[in-house]
Amino acid sequence: MEVLEELECWLKGKPQLREADLETNTLTPETTMLMLQYHACVVMAVRPPTLRALEQKLRISSEANSLRIDSLTQPISYAVGAACATVRTLRRHAAARGLAVYGFLDGEQAFSASQLLIMTNAAVPSLQISQSIITYSLNVLAHIAERGNDDTRQQMESLIRL
Repeated sequence: MEVLEELECWLKGKPQLREADLETNTLTPETTMLMLQYHACVVMAVRPPTLRALEQKLRISSEANSLRIDSLTQPISYAVGAACATVRTLRRHAAARGLAVYGFLDGEQAFSASQLLIMTNAAVPSLQISQSIITYSLNVLAHIAERGNDDTRQQMESLIRL
C-alpha cells in the first residue's frame, strides 16, 4: 500500500521517533504524541481492507471458510504492529505521566487500535494475535474510561460485545 510506504519514509526522517525507548520514562509528551499519530495513521490506512476481510469472512459459509486475503496479509500485519505499539505507548505513558497526553485523542487512538486488533483477530486468525495484547488494549480503554470518559466506556463495551 502506497500510504504505508509514505508513512515509513516519513518515520525514517524522524530519528527521535525511531530511537525512542518505550522502556524508559524519557518520552516527552510531544514525542509520545508524534508516535501515537504515526501509528494511528498506519492503523487507519489498513482498517478499511481489514473490515472488508471481516465482512467477507462473515458471508462465507462454515464449510468454505477459506478467506483469500493473501495480498492484504503484509499491510494488515504492519497495522497490527502499529496497533500494538499504540497500546504499549499509551500504557507506558500512563504509567510515567498518566493519560491523557492531549485530551480526547488518547481514547480515540486506544479505541482504534483495539478495534483493529479485535477485527483482525476475527477476520484473519492465521495472524495469531496474542490474546494478551487484546486484553491489554481493553485495559488501556478501561483506564481512560475510569477517568470519566463516557464515550470511551461505550466504545470499550461495544468492543467487548464484538
